[in-house]
Amino acid sequence: MRASATPKILNTATNLSTIIPFASKGHVWWTLGMIMAVSNIVGRLIGSREELQKDLNDWLDDYNNERTHQGKRCRGRTPMQIWLYGWEVNLEGKVCELNPT
Repeated sequence: MRASATPKILNTATNLSTIIPFASKGHVWWTLGMIMAVSNIVGRLIGSREELQKDLNDWLDDYNNERTHQGKRCRGRTPMQIWLYGWEVNLEGKVCELNPT
């Protein structure tokens, strides 16, 4: 987080330092600047949301398909293996055999 925050702070500081001389001479297109600033903020929000969603999807995939669980009835299987086995047993009508030996 810090690696991406530091350049943004420096970029904002340099942008503000360049506005001062132009604004003092009256050479700033404020409308265009505001449109670009809002577009930049919206783009960052959308990008951040997509990155968070990708991280969440990766974690859920690892949790459900890669990481085995140590619970008594899990027997070293992943949650997806347990879920699929439950469906298989249910379709065969063998509900009492959900936890094979």
